[in-house]
Amino acid sequence: TARTSGDAQNVKASPVVISLNDDTEYLEAVENKDLKTYGVNGLIERRTKNHQDALAVELDTKFFAEAVSEGTSFTASAGATAIEDEIEEAIQAVETTKNSFVNGVPRNMIEVVMSPAYYGKLRNKINSISNSNNLGQVANWEGGIFNNTEVYSSVFLPQGVNYVVMVKGSVAQPVMTSIYEPKRIDLSDDIAFGLFAYKGTKTVTPDLIIY
Repeated sequence: TARTSGDAQNVKASPVVISLNDDTEYLEAVENKDLKTYGVNGLIERRTKNHQDALAVELDTKFFAEAVSEGTSFTASAGATAIEDEIEEAIQAVETTKNSFVNGVPRNMIEVVMSPAYYGKLRNKINSISNSNNLGQVANWEGGIFNNTEVYSSVFLPQGVNYVVMVKGSVAQPVMTSIYEPKRIDLSDDIAFGLFAYKGTKTVTPDLIIY
């Protein structure tokens, strides 16, 4: 039919615009006498690392809040009383998604992020089984594998949310940072330094997120 009409079916995805409209300033000032006491490298490097850690916490918190806000609430079947059955059902709910843009999702594209309490229950269950896949025991990695799906623990899920199951890339979070190098404040003996962060957080594929 394409050869007959000289055209093909038009496929158009809805555009998603992510604005960098969320700005944060991490700025501090220290007295010159403190720098001389502790050393510039010692004090400023410690505080700069703290700024980076604070930004990471902010990004994770907003990321999961956005995922839960735009995702779909999931309730396991009455028969899925065991933790492993509940998580497997949640994974399958995303895996079997079909619509105009999705015809099922491979498990290697799905991630499960759990509260520490839920992650602990699942990990204890798996680790109690002989020859298990050792969920959470992968060296130098904070996650694990459950039924061919990556699983993580996070303290940044919204209150009351036990887990989020989502396809990688479902939430976009572009970030630009600008370092404010240590600089003497005018007419002062204080030194200012810090970090500016310009960011945005928005769901790209809400149909591929459940919680």
